[in-house]
Amino acid sequence: MATTKQTVVAKLRKQTDKGKLADNVVIAYRLKGGVCEDRVEETVSISAPGGLRIKVKDKLAMKPQGEVSSKINSQDSLALCKLLLDGVDNMVPAAKASFIPDTLIGSVTFAIGDETETFYFEADEEDCEHRGQPIPTQIKDIMSQFNKIEKKHLRHKSQDRGALR
Repeated sequence: MATTKQTVVAKLRKQTDKGKLADNVVIAYRLKGGVCEDRVEETVSISAPGGLRIKVKDKLAMKPQGEVSSKINSQDSLALCKLLLDGVDNMVPAAKASFIPDTLIGSVTFAIGDETETFYFEADEEDCEHRGQPIPTQIKDIMSQFNKIEKKHLRHKSQDRGALR
């Protein structure tokens, strides 16, 4: 009897259905690119059970930037994983990804141990609207949620730094 290899996404869906991510799960959300020589570079990595690492660099934005490691509770990491999995159907698998230069690109990498799957999406709402291809609601929700996480944790970092002065 032949067995089929289960994808990382399928395995994560089973874990989220059970309400718990395995300890060897890592999820990385990234935004990179844009006009002005890769002006944006943002990464949010969630590692079960509860690790959170954020790195934000934007050459033109007036928003909190920097790098911080923090904690995230298991329910929040599970909810973020579900949100990302709900949006996968609106993303392009790595093998099929192709974008024009200077495009702001989002990606999500799901990892369980040594197995990984990466998916991509266009992340510039203006560019997509201009071409008549609006960003799907699920992708907008993902970008909004991760933007909130970045702001919250980077703001705490800058407040902590200010308290030490």
